[in-house]
Amino acid sequence: MEVEFKNKYHNAQNTNKKKIVFMYAGQGSQYYNMGKELFYKNEVFMNSLKLCDSLLQEKLHKSIISIIYDDSKKKDSFNEILYTHPAIFCFGYSLTQVLYHYGVYPDGVLGYSLGEYTAAVVSGMVTLKEGLNLVVEQAKMLHNKCIEGGMMVIFDDIDNFYCNREINRNCTLSGINYDTCYIISGQRDRLLEVNSYLSNRSILSVILPVKYAFHSELIEPIKKDFLKLILDIAYKSPQMSIYSSACAGKLKNYKYYFWDVIRNKIKFKYLISQMNLRNRFIFVDLSPTGTLSNFIKHGFKGEISSFTTIDQFGKNIESLNRTMYNLKIEK
Repeated sequence: MEVEFKNKYHNAQNTNKKKIVFMYAGQGSQYYNMGKELFYKNEVFMNSLKLCDSLLQEKLHKSIISIIYDDSKKKDSFNEILYTHPAIFCFGYSLTQVLYHYGVYPDGVLGYSLGEYTAAVVSGMVTLKEGLNLVVEQAKMLHNKCIEGGMMVIFDDIDNFYCNREINRNCTLSGINYDTCYIISGQRDRLLEVNSYLSNRSILSVILPVKYAFHSELIEPIKKDFLKLILDIAYKSPQMSIYSSACAGKLKNYKYYFWDVIRNKIKFKYLISQMNLRNRFIFVDLSPTGTLSNFIKHGFKGEISSFTTIDQFGKNIESLNRTMYNLKIEK
């Protein structure tokens, strides 16, 4: 049973009140045992994840819960697309239900790459079943039709990408998180070459646990089949604003949206910059790592209110309680 959205904080007459925006990250934010403490100690999170799991088993023929919480793999890289796609989606959706239970409801949602699918479901634009179907079918298409590649985050001035042939001739600029943090996509061997090149120059770069080169031409082989799938969806009017990292603004056109969010460049920096013009938003990161909140903190130097719900260090309940407390003060 899906939880109906209720915007507790919406008040048209109170335009000065800051708006809460839930943020959902994409590929690369996943890891084995993410949210484990929540799963075993928070009934709302557990029940929501079990709901998603029951809906997925017909398609996956495996339990996504047993895959995420497999202690024998907790030190391994979680990068198998058939499972990471639904795992990231289900995690974000289930954590949303926990915040609802605490009485925290969003005025808007913000998606980042795959996280835009979770945001769309939370907004009411598509149903939970439709969202799950999209991420599973997309994962199957990628697995069957695309060559493996990867993605890498680089902590360096974005201008250096454009003027450095050692980087831009081998890979595609796939996203800009802030001025000194961007993402590239490409074939695995080329990413390793760039990674080595940057390391020799003391420039920090991290290869993400992602097997496909999202936001690049390497996922074009699935375009025809995926467009056919999304054009059959009967979209509903969202019950809140959807802020898209694919279009760097509020979503207005749904037709090719679910393709654009995995093919086009991520424009997170520009989206947050636009939203911050009036400093009216409180951002709450519902990803497993707090990645998006960290982008805001590092990229905007504390100018924007941003909170991490949980992180990868295991103290989920403590982190969640701290965020709920801080949100009450901020509101």
